[in-house]
Parts: sequence; C-alpha cells; structure tokens
Amino acid sequence: MGATVTDQTEQPRIYVACLAAYNYGILHGAWIDADQEPWALWDEVAAMLRASPLADAGEWAIHDYEGFGGTRIDEDESLD
Repeated sequence: MGATVTDQTEQPRIYVACLAAYNYGILHGAWIDADQEPWALWDEVAAMLRASPLADAGEWAIHDYEGFGGTRIDEDESLD
C-alpha cells in the first residue's frame, strides 16, 4: 500500500488516514493542505482522528498525496 504520485493540483496536499478505522475496513481520513506550518498539520491530523468512527483513534498514515512534483512521500513521513 504505497502512496500514489499525482500532480492534479499545484497546491501540495496529503491524504491522512486513521489507521484504526483502516484496520477495520473503514475509510476515514482527510485531505490536508501541506503548505502550512508543522503544528497546523498536526492540528488537522488530530481533528481527523477525533472525528474517527472508532474511539481513541491515535495512529495515522499518509495514504495519498499530490502537488509535490517528483518528490515521493512515504506513508510514515514526518509532518515536520
């Protein structure tokens, strides 16, 4: 399950998924504008996890991304 490189947008963004939901076959995540400070990215990931259909969700991964040119983004890439 690697991320897919696409360039459909000029703005870099990442799709961050809740791993607890994913492990139960539920797709829950959010597209996040990656052109912001790391603390803002963390805030958006935390909001996505709070909205998870599973209680106490805490783990996440980057499942897709776009707008990074030829740069590869791994699913466990740091938000910093």
